Parts: sequence; C-alpha cells; structure tokens
Amino acid sequence: MPTSITSNRRLRCAFGAAVVLGAAALPATIAAARRGIPVIPCPKISSTVTGGRIAIVQPGSTPSNPLPPLAVQKRHLSRDNVYLAVTRTRFSYGGNAYTISRGTEFALGCYGQSVHQPHVLYPRVGIVEGEAAVSTTSRTPGALSAPQALINPVGHTAQHISVNIKGPPTHAVMTIRSSGPVIDITPEFGTQAGHCIYHHVVRIDSYFSRKLGDIALNIHVLS
Repeated sequence: MPTSITSNRRLRCAFGAAVVLGAAALPATIAAARRGIPVIPCPKISSTVTGGRIAIVQPGSTPSNPLPPLAVQKRHLSRDNVYLAVTRTRFSYGGNAYTISRGTEFALGCYGQSVHQPHVLYPRVGIVEGEAAVSTTSRTPGALSAPQALINPVGHTAQHISVNIKGPPTHAVMTIRSSGPVIDITPEFGTQAGHCIYHHVVRIDSYFSRKLGDIALNIHVLS
C-alpha cells in the first residue's frame, strides 16, 4: 500500500509551461490547462552540450515504427527537438548541469515555481523513460519532469536531483531522489494533481485506470 503523503494545497505549487515530449508523452500543457494555469512560452535560455553524443528523434517516430535518429553537429540544444542520448550525455541548461543516461530521450522546456508568478520561469528537462539528473544552480534552479510529475527544488536551492523511470506512463515505476534538501514534487494525475508534496525519495507507480479512463498514480514515500 502507498505510504500517506504530505501535501499543502495552500502553497504555490510548481507548474510546467511547455510540452515535455512529443507523441510518446502526455504534454505538461494539458495538465497545466486542467489546473487553470496559463500556458506561457519559455524565455530564451542558453544550453550547451559539454559531453557525450546526442541525436534528434525524428517526428513521427514511435516504438512500433521507429525512425533512425538524425545526427547532431551543433553543441547548442533547441526546445524544438526531442533528443536521444546516444551515449551518456552532459549539458548545461540555464547554468544547471544535466546528465542524461544512454538511450534516454529528452526535451527542453521550462517551469514556474508558483502559479501566482506564471511569468517567472526556469529551465526544465523532460523524459518519458530512462534516467536523468540535474545539479541545480540557486540562481535559476532547474527541474526534471515526466508525464507523471514535475520535480524541482524548493525555492532557489542548489542541489542534486535524479529521476529513474522504467516503463511507459501506462505502467511505469518512477523513482525520484534528492541529495540534500527536500524537493518539490507536483503529481500531474489523480487526487494529488497540482498539489505539492515534499520529500527526499519517492517512488511513483503509474498505470492506466479503466475506471478513470486516465493515468492513475500510487505514490510511495521512501524518505
């Protein structure tokens, strides 16, 4: 059984402000719209690959009909593309140091830490399956996200956050870890959707609920 979780509905929970990934994911914009949050374009944020090799995932590529990824020559990433980490990849995004494990698809976006300040946006990297980590900067704290949840520092905090996801959103196990302070985890589905929870280590089991006709989450607090 899931451990009970602590939430605070009065707090100004974080929100995603751009699509996470293409057809393989449920866009964060949909979840934001459900919660009445305006969808705002991301500001220009610099990003530079510092190690590893990436490729662009072709539009229309699916697990059942995969298309060969396109080689990338530039060291600067764009929010217009979905990328594949051909090898373990490291890049800087808005001063935050991101690491993406080999074989993980990812995309750049942004997020806000408060629905009451929708125009104050910071870097965010989204994945659907695989592993990703970020060492955040206190000036522009970066986030990680998946269809199941948005994960970000509480306030302007420098810390290390990692996410490991096994399986697609309809039957996935997602493990979230923080070394240091607690992190702000905002589920995107279920009764806790849009409500902040604060912990160090959390496991989220997601599955498709025929009763709800939507993704459902079981949230287990591990630390």
